[in-house]
Amino acid sequence: MHIQLFISEQAPEGDRLWAVLKDAMPGVPFIQYHGTGAVGRVAPAAYNEKAVAVIMVAGRDELAALTRLKNTWDRLKTILVLPDSSQETVSLAHELRPSYIAFTGSCFADVVAVLNHILESANGDLYN
Repeated sequence: MHIQLFISEQAPEGDRLWAVLKDAMPGVPFIQYHGTGAVGRVAPAAYNEKAVAVIMVAGRDELAALTRLKNTWDRLKTILVLPDSSQETVSLAHELRPSYIAFTGSCFADVVAVLNHILESANGDLYN
């Protein structure tokens, strides 16, 4: 199993998220993409593989663009990292039916915990 990491180029905490994940999960394969626009091109290819996507958006416009693509990758396990916890943003995020929603401004320990749970639930197939 590997993790597809999509970080918006406008997300100010993207580098910190990446640093936390790679430090907390050594040996877990990551494929990192710059920009959430890659989601529509890359995520559908993951249907033939075991994968989980972590997507960090910088704003509602990016999130809204992702909702227009939701049918192309709706079976992919997804963790969304949102820029705010406003009702409108969270409601829009729920349209994507993510496995988990996190928010910028946190230490991202919750993202690591959820990823570990997903990986452990994948029949112990953490590194393949």
